[in-house]
Amino acid sequence: DTAKAISLESMVANAKSAGFYDAKEKVVRRQKVLEADIAPPFDPAEEIHDAPGAIPSPSASDWKDEPYIIDIPPNLDKERLTLLNTLLLRHPGERKVELKIPGRSASRRMRLGFGITLTADLEDGIRSLLT
Repeated sequence: DTAKAISLESMVANAKSAGFYDAKEKVVRRQKVLEADIAPPFDPAEEIHDAPGAIPSPSASDWKDEPYIIDIPPNLDKERLTLLNTLLLRHPGERKVELKIPGRSASRRMRLGFGITLTADLEDGIRSLLT
């Protein structure tokens, strides 16, 4: 259950002795980048029509360009957040997704590193997890 520190040289030596090391091998690794930006402070007058956890309806013209925003309620537990992630991953597609996460003074919007295919079933699933 403990991790052992090992140097890069030791790792290369072990890979060579096991026959897994190829000095000419080229590996390209990409990191998934998540973008987060700070939203302005919550103004109840502007968002009075949206209940916590409300899911905005996409219009026909902006479904690919505009992200699908999921308003995360402040009391959402880790288990339901994990279930939400699993649910979204089961509906891969081109629609960008952002989570609107409440904060003490302002909410943050976090873009997910994958897209979804938005369906009525998916919206129902999201709604049931957030309420």
